[in-house]
Amino acid sequence: MKITDKVKLILGEVFTSSPNTSSFVTSVNGKSVVLRQGGRYKNINLRGANLANANLQDIDLEGADLTDAILSGAQLRRANLKNAKLDRAVLAGADLTGAILDPKENIDNVVKVSSLREKSSNRKGEPWE
Repeated sequence: MKITDKVKLILGEVFTSSPNTSSFVTSVNGKSVVLRQGGRYKNINLRGANLANANLQDIDLEGADLTDAILSGAQLRRANLKNAKLDRAVLAGADLTGAILDPKENIDNVVKVSSLREKSSNRKGEPWE
């Protein structure tokens, strides 16, 4: 796909709020943000974003600010969440199978983790056991 076609697709999703099946549109600080399954969004500000039930498999959110974000039921399989800020994030029912995160730093202040599917990875990218 040409870069111009990709730009048209992304802009179309932002302005119509009807993303295709591999993307998700949310609002952060009054601005629309399009997140794509497998996309790279290092250090992005998603503070307070509603990402409930979003399919964000294989996404790279390294260093992202997800403070107060709602990730209930989100598909975060194989997501890179290293150094992501998850303070007061709601992760009830989120699928973190194979996700890479810093367990101590990320999970301490998460609001709801009791129903997480916790086959995620530790700092070195090795599966948590």
